[in-house]
Amino acid sequence: MALATATAGAAPGEAELAAARQLFSDAVRDEDAGRWGDALDKLRRVAKVKLTSGVRYHIALCEEHQGRLAWALDDFTAAQSQAQTDGARDVLRLVSKQLADLGPRVPRLTIRVTPQPPDLVVKIDDVVLAPGAVGTPVPVDP
Repeated sequence: MALATATAGAAPGEAELAAARQLFSDAVRDEDAGRWGDALDKLRRVAKVKLTSGVRYHIALCEEHQGRLAWALDDFTAAQSQAQTDGARDVLRLVSKQLADLGPRVPRLTIRVTPQPPDLVVKIDDVVLAPGAVGTPVPVDP
């Protein structure tokens, strides 16, 4: 469920980065005003230019406020992992609190199939569940 990164290619130019920075600022203003959908749209456009741990954090924050708790949990986790790799301590402080608060609130679903055929495909909301996830609690949106 994690947000896919932009396709590999040339690094963005300074003009593209400046436009992404402005779009990010606009998204933060949308967040402050409670316009979570507008902010999320802008942040996803920023992510196509440069997907930082901070951008991931804000995407997850928007998803959480829209009630997409499983998506938010996945994106907060990705933000944490990237922040650890990048040494982004500011993001680590923010995301650690979010994960501690959100984790227990996310509903989980366990699907058991007995007997389990070798060609079993399980989908949740049209997303194929990894074969190893059958029989284990999977985060789902309420």
